[in-house]
Amino acid sequence: NRRRSVPVLCSQGPNGTFSHSAGGYVNSYDFATNIGTPVIAPRDGIVVDIVNTNKKHGSDLSYEKRCNYVTLLFEDGSQCDLVHLRYKSTQCRKGDYVKAGDLVAYSGNTGFSGEPHIHLMVYVNRLVGDTVRWQSIPIRFRAGMHQHPCAIDGESDAVDGTI
Repeated sequence: NRRRSVPVLCSQGPNGTFSHSAGGYVNSYDFATNIGTPVIAPRDGIVVDIVNTNKKHGSDLSYEKRCNYVTLLFEDGSQCDLVHLRYKSTQCRKGDYVKAGDLVAYSGNTGFSGEPHIHLMVYVNRLVGDTVRWQSIPIRFRAGMHQHPCAIDGESDAVDGTI
């Protein structure tokens, strides 16, 4: 079930003008993929949420809540969303413990998406007044930054947003 990571094209990074320029998404990455590309766990964690029943996509915000995703909870309390997954492609269940490199799903094109890609975001929840709000945190990629600026290396066990 473990997969080796491969370099992928980063189609939008932090502060990207299409959808990462403001709010909670500012530290997110989008990686262009073909539909059906294996999506692996970037770090060890527990699967805390899954949606895999959506089929539609579109380039306007009315599709934002129609995406398929897997959410992982890391040991340091941060969480990771892997978004825009293929319909019914998840290979894990809520409550599963996954290790870095484990296959969790296959890439798709669901939700607020104009082209097939994987949206990766690591975030923390913060209490603002009486409301819990999430905020993405910067991600550092461990290996190959000088060769492949957006390559995901599933070998990290760091606790500071490092993948």
